[in-house]
Amino acid sequence: MSENFTPGEVVIDSITLVNQEGDVIDLKSICGQIDIFESINEGFLTGRLSIADGLGIFRRYKILGQEHVTIRYRAKLQHEFESGDFSVEKVFRVYKVSNMRAPEFHTYGYVLHLIEPKYLTCIRKRLSKVMRGSYSEILLQTLLKDAQFEKLPKNNRIDYWEETLPENQQLICPNWSIARLIEYIVENANRGEDAVYKNSMFFFQTLIGGFKFMSLNQMISGENDHVVEFDFLPRNFDIDQENRGSNEPLSGQSTRILHFEIVQRGDTVKGISAGAYSSMLKTYDPIRKLEKEIVFDLGENFKKKGKKHLSGFPLLRLDEDEIVHMGVIPLTDDEDYTFNEIDAELALNKSIDDRTFYRVNPTNAFSDKQVLQDTSQYVGNENMDSGMLERNSMSIALSSHTYKVTIPARTDMTSGMVVNLKLPGGVIDKNDEDILNDDRYLITHIHHVINPQQARGTMVMNVVKESFAEDIRKVDPLKDYEGFKQDD
Repeated sequence: MSENFTPGEVVIDSITLVNQEGDVIDLKSICGQIDIFESINEGFLTGRLSIADGLGIFRRYKILGQEHVTIRYRAKLQHEFESGDFSVEKVFRVYKVSNMRAPEFHTYGYVLHLIEPKYLTCIRKRLSKVMRGSYSEILLQTLLKDAQFEKLPKNNRIDYWEETLPENQQLICPNWSIARLIEYIVENANRGEDAVYKNSMFFFQTLIGGFKFMSLNQMISGENDHVVEFDFLPRNFDIDQENRGSNEPLSGQSTRILHFEIVQRGDTVKGISAGAYSSMLKTYDPIRKLEKEIVFDLGENFKKKGKKHLSGFPLLRLDEDEIVHMGVIPLTDDEDYTFNEIDAELALNKSIDDRTFYRVNPTNAFSDKQVLQDTSQYVGNENMDSGMLERNSMSIALSSHTYKVTIPARTDMTSGMVVNLKLPGGVIDKNDEDILNDDRYLITHIHHVINPQQARGTMVMNVVKESFAEDIRKVDPLKDYEGFKQDD
């Protein structure tokens, strides 16, 4: 470990702006803060530069929202184990200038808002044509050819691309922008029966990789886990090195959790209203005059073999009717509380009437045949399974148990990774083990914060628990937590 190591230390190689006239401006000395945002729910990176301009750059170089900014930096990590070529080199498009402040000591303050340049291509270019193949292949070819992703720098191109089913889809694109096409395919692409949720695809861009088209199943499979464990307490690296097992992660100042907060822990009102626990899809075929009802049960989803959830068990009680109890205060200290049952509701996953969706599915809607056929070479997007209901449930699951965690700046982590976090959980004793929590969290959002003048930075991560490590119905904290000592 370097004696001079500072957690979150970064090396700023350059911050340059180029206007439409080809003028190159060095912003490194006047940039107070860099903010870069990535998320599995957003297709493209965004960012901000906070500028303290005492050189008249804004006026002299006619900054109008058509400029490009290139940012190059590296994060210093603590150990060789954590080292690697994870330098950041990213080109952004300036699209807005805001928060212009009156000059103080002849210095103007303002914010340059940044976005991935290809986003503008995707919202400007429209497509009117028939597309065939899997949704995965349709989207890939559209981005490579129509959006010209092939021209991107190598470190910002397609990083990971997952195949979807079926392979013989047919899609009519009715003058949609490429951005609208992306939204449609992400919402409707089917990963297959082996996935945790059938319609579980995400299209997003990462700072140190590129563009990904990835299922939730792949994110939580273990193949994309970050091997370093983060803890609230900094530990001595030399001591840890002597005492740790061969499979235990290294730790130290660079793996310290600087701050955390519980953003949300459950929202059953939102979940019930959205049909996240139980719902129904009613489809109607006006050609054949056929109706079909499809039921979704979150409890059954967790019971299906081969479906690998993040930790394995639902985040709430399922399959049990919810009982409203009224507590009765004892008359003496020797008496226990008694409870009267005053009401009961169906189990959260058994009330399919919570939310009903309706869809029209005409037979051979996308077929170019002149007569009705039961089989066709290509099929349209027919809502004939629970995929739509499962995606709806998944979106609620990825927002119900959310945490915000701040760690020193790093350039080896991205959204879509699973990370090990030792978070304070309100345990009874410091030696207690949280049986419900296996410390595995999915990173859904990262806010990279870099201060060029201090050469330091942080990462603010939004992480989620999609499931518990144990069945909450079978866990008694007072009995099962190691270290609990009941009073005599």
